[in-house]
Amino acid sequence: MGEFNSGIWIVGISIYLFGLFLVVHSILNVANEYELDRDGVYASDPGFLSSKSNPENTGDSYRNITISTSTSQNLGSIFDTLGFITGFGATSIGLGIPSGYIWIFSFLFFWIPFFMLAWAIYMALPLIH
Repeated sequence: MGEFNSGIWIVGISIYLFGLFLVVHSILNVANEYELDRDGVYASDPGFLSSKSNPENTGDSYRNITISTSTSQNLGSIFDTLGFITGFGATSIGLGIPSGYIWIFSFLFFWIPFFMLAWAIYMALPLIH
């Protein structure tokens, strides 16, 4: 039998899962910041139209942009992120994505790498296998 380099797999998959957490956490925080956390958000909604089509805006459109510097990091948003990644409780988040697609996302991008990580940890322990 060949040698299985579990250390490389453990480090690589851990970095991947951490990166996945950061990306999903950022997406959910942006959605909460702009109040996009409700079902039925489409690209044709008036909020996505150009500001130049709005007659109330005067001057350059980039001057009307306001950026909030407040951070809303709390344990609730971390648990929401973990719920979205794993698929448990993902329907309560409501980004306009059907729950079936969230389960497909979580299976492909979280559960398969998670089981690969568990297998690599199992192969790294010499007394178990």
